[in-house]
Amino acid sequence: ALAEKPELAEQADKFAHWFIFSILILSMIVYGAWSLVDPNHALLATIAVLVATCPCALSLATPVALTAATHRLAQQGFLVTRGHVINRLAQATHIIFDKTGTLTTGELQLVKQETFQGDAKQALLIAAALEQYSEHPIAYAFKQLKLTNMPIIEQLNSEMGLGLTGIIDGKSYKLGHAQFALGQHEPQQEDDFLRIYLSCDQQAIAYFDFKDTTRPESITLIKRLKTLGLKTVLLSGDRSQAPYHLAKELAIDEAYGALLPQDKANYVQQQQEKGAVVIMVGDGVNDAPVLGQSHVSIAMASGADLAQMTADAVLLGDRLNALVTANQVANKTSRIIKQNLAWALVYNLVVLPPAALGYVPPWLAAIGMSLSSLFVVFNALRV
Repeated sequence: ALAEKPELAEQADKFAHWFIFSILILSMIVYGAWSLVDPNHALLATIAVLVATCPCALSLATPVALTAATHRLAQQGFLVTRGHVINRLAQATHIIFDKTGTLTTGELQLVKQETFQGDAKQALLIAAALEQYSEHPIAYAFKQLKLTNMPIIEQLNSEMGLGLTGIIDGKSYKLGHAQFALGQHEPQQEDDFLRIYLSCDQQAIAYFDFKDTTRPESITLIKRLKTLGLKTVLLSGDRSQAPYHLAKELAIDEAYGALLPQDKANYVQQQQEKGAVVIMVGDGVNDAPVLGQSHVSIAMASGADLAQMTADAVLLGDRLNALVTANQVANKTSRIIKQNLAWALVYNLVVLPPAALGYVPPWLAAIGMSLSSLFVVFNALRV
């Protein structure tokens, strides 16, 4: 993260380049002027100008504050992996959540199976076999059943946000939502169960209902984020009423369900076009596109590797409350960076005239420059 410079640091570096160039020109003018007035004092005055106006504090203002903030956030379970994160967090207007595995535990439990044809046990084994290599929370639910003697799957394939396909004994099986597995729209569910269908050659074999649990800290989290002025949004691929019920329970501002991965990314893009600065929090492979689209993307440590690789930050231990700390630290860091830059600029402008006029000897200029740098460092440590 520290190898990548955020926009504010790049601007400070560009300003420092021009500042140094200007000081070198000014030093030549000071030397020339003193050579005419008092040649014996020309070198000392020039050295005093160069030392007093050294842009150390200006160049330290941003990286020291960012380093302190990155360290503080890591202690709180918020691991920053990109340089722009802290700057963008301070500018954020929207925070968007995936549902399963983010605001909920993602530890789904199979609560119901309805079989339309064939043996119920065999249907369960086929579904578990299709899910055995998946990282989706649904796969977790099947793995918890510890089933044995599962059939051998050939040509296993995962369709992102849709479901799984595979060949068993020459027959094509699909496991996913109704549109994917059956080729037809599913009637609107009134309950909170996450339902998936198993089909063979587009003929329904069974459906499975799963129940998830809300993370206990989610209610407090949403309240605190809204207090910080962030608009909260829930985007979910779940086709049941669960996203809307969860949004109502947590008092989330907006909620949308039955979304494909690209639908989520499109929503974020639309908000960005309206001027929103978006934070996205997700955990699954399906969240990779929307994480990549967001200004700041945050992945759960328990989530899929692809989501973590795409994300700008990772929540260690899935500590959602670290999101509040991250926003607060980012805002404080932004204020401190501005204070440091203002101090460095004002100091250099104030010390320049007396140094050029010969009132500041080089040794005093060196002390002043060092104290200015120390002030910036200690101010940054307040993070």
